[in-house]
Amino acid sequence: MKSVDEYMRLPWTIVVRYHDEQGGYWSAKVAELPGCLYCTSDRSALLSELDVALRMVLESMIEDGDPIPEPSATPV
Repeated sequence: MKSVDEYMRLPWTIVVRYHDEQGGYWSAKVAELPGCLYCTSDRSALLSELDVALRMVLESMIEDGDPIPEPSATPV
């Protein structure tokens, strides 16, 4: 099994959306990991906070022995 740092370097598929409802906010999620999502009205913090969420999800999955899917994205 890879370490959290090794998983963090993989080319995860990040989906970013702007939502007009509730005063407007941004969301970003890792497509391969359901539940790995971050929402904020501060667009500039969106991806760095998603990285924090991704690290937490990966740490939890490794600790629990859950299988971690490989990213579907191809590195650019």
